Amino acid sequence: MKILNPLSADLNAMRQTLLFNAMEAVALNTNHRNPNLKLYEFGNVYRYDASRAAEGGLAPYSENYRLGVVMTGLTETVSWNEKAAPATFFSLRAVAENLLGRFGMDIYRLETLPLGGELYSEGLSFRLNGKSYNFSLGIVAGSIRKMFDLRAEVYFLEMDFDLFVRSVRKHTVAVSELPRFPEVRRDLALLLDREVTFARLRAIAFSTERKLLRSVTLFDVYEGDKGACRKEVVCARLRFAGQGAYSHRPDNRPGDEQPPRPVRETGRGRGQGYSRRMPRLL
Repeated sequence: MKILNPLSADLNAMRQTLLFNAMEAVALNTNHRNPNLKLYEFGNVYRYDASRAAEGGLAPYSENYRLGVVMTGLTETVSWNEKAAPATFFSLRAVAENLLGRFGMDIYRLETLPLGGELYSEGLSFRLNGKSYNFSLGIVAGSIRKMFDLRAEVYFLEMDFDLFVRSVRKHTVAVSELPRFPEVRRDLALLLDREVTFARLRAIAFSTERKLLRSVTLFDVYEGDKGACRKEVVCARLRFAGQGAYSHRPDNRPGDEQPPRPVRETGRGRGQGYSRRMPRLL
């Protein structure tokens, strides 16, 4: 969207993303020897929809209030008892998951799609109930980093904050008494095709048991020689609410009793999956 009376040639258009402001902040800090960054910005972005031009007036123009988060460098300050841990795509994904969880939304409710284009070399976009959520995160493309003379990888998240607030407005907090018995934890090691997604395994488990199953998490992935085998070992952890004698064991070890139904069904349904490597880990 061009401005009719710009202050200068550099400021003749309305921004469509918060990315470039974030990159300017990263470049400024990096040039001043402050390369380890976790920054955020709330701001408006603007869009022109040519398909609505026939409606006239301001109909083709829209304004969205968005949140942008950028990470680069190390995630933690190096000390004698802490090793240097560089930021990764999954560091930013953890930020996204914590943000959604703070507002009562599970990130697994969102459908993930691969994201590419000019801004990201690799990333994900999210949809809610089949509709665009204007929520994306990924690795900033090398061509964009080159514009700002940045060598380190930069990870960026952007979301439509107004849409996000509207989607969680009806969220309610449920309170229940503490369980009588301790929770049960079961770890699974599954040999899978690389195309199988973790989201699919999680969906199988929760579709099988909705009452006792509390969470399904991924804690390890082992991949062999990519040229020799298209398989991998995925280690998942299932947590169940305590329920009766099955969970009332001091060591919580599986004995002669039959494992919970979601454990059995997850193993049977593990061949069903889709998507590529990055979405699989989400």
